Amino acid sequence: MKRAMLTAVLATAVVVIGRAAQAPPNLSGTWRPQNSMGGQVNPFEFTITQTADSVTIRTPLSNPESVTLKLNGETSVQIGGGQGGIAATTARFTAGWEGSKLVVGSAIAGGPGGMISSSRAAYSISGDTLTLETSNSRPDGSIGQVRTATYMKYTPVPMPAPPSRTVESGYVSLFNGKDLTGWKASANPDSFKVENGAIVANAVGQPSHLFYDGAVGNHAFQDFDLRLDVVARYRSNGGVYVMTEFQPQGFPGKGFEIQVNNSHSDRIRTGSLYHVVDLSNIPGKDDEWIPMEIKGQGNTIAIALKGQEVVRWTQPADWPGAYDTPGRKIGPGTIAFQSHDLYSVTAYSNIRVKLN
Repeated sequence: MKRAMLTAVLATAVVVIGRAAQAPPNLSGTWRPQNSMGGQVNPFEFTITQTADSVTIRTPLSNPESVTLKLNGETSVQIGGGQGGIAATTARFTAGWEGSKLVVGSAIAGGPGGMISSSRAAYSISGDTLTLETSNSRPDGSIGQVRTATYMKYTPVPMPAPPSRTVESGYVSLFNGKDLTGWKASANPDSFKVENGAIVANAVGQPSHLFYDGAVGNHAFQDFDLRLDVVARYRSNGGVYVMTEFQPQGFPGKGFEIQVNNSHSDRIRTGSLYHVVDLSNIPGKDDEWIPMEIKGQGNTIAIALKGQEVVRWTQPADWPGAYDTPGRKIGPGTIAFQSHDLYSVTAYSNIRVKLN
């Protein structure tokens, strides 16, 4: 009897161990590309929340942005249409385990054309590395080229504090480090706040800009030396405008933007004189405070990062303006910071200027 009971216990243990060995891996976490500075990996980030019978995948800027999928079942999500006589567009998802891979199939259907597209995504994990294989289905039912990207688990970290600096002789500070006195926001003022001695830009709703509106130089500079520190978080896009003027909505049509962007999908990088002299090099990394200096002298704009000049541009006498904004020409104007979008976080500190 004892031997029979022991055999039964051992058999049960073998079954339990076998089931545990076959348990699917836990893919939960936020995942970012191994090469986060490349700017072209799609998706650039996603978060997986996994339970025993479902997974929730959130992918910023996608439609839908977040979807909870039943494992071994079908999930339907309306993603557009359905009003004003326009046929609804529906995304249908299937999700299940194929061995240790989570496989998600999606088909977008609806509208006047019926079926629009279908795709397959397979997620697999090894330690803190996740591999995503994606492919699209061709009209004949065959599978297109499989694209593979590798992601690393991301643990959020706070933005670093800006460096401490003293205002140099001949320079005047434009920011008191405590509040936005002397500054005026367009569109949505909630897109800007002061944290830890820095102006932090993170768009709430539509893009917004924060203009210097204080007494220094009557906020109209043409011959000047502007020094500040800038930082961009992962996949963030921002900028410093010079020679501009307050505009209640939209991107400023006057003045020039100096780009703040190390890893955003826009490949025009930090230090560029946007759409005038565009740089593709990355002078710093995300979450690194970068010293920036912008000089305006006559018809010349010079930009330096970390003490090294990266742009020197002299406006030709017959220059018609940038191709996207013909009125963008050198002239007296104020300074502004850009809050580009919901997913972009940039910050600006130690803002001081010398008027020539």
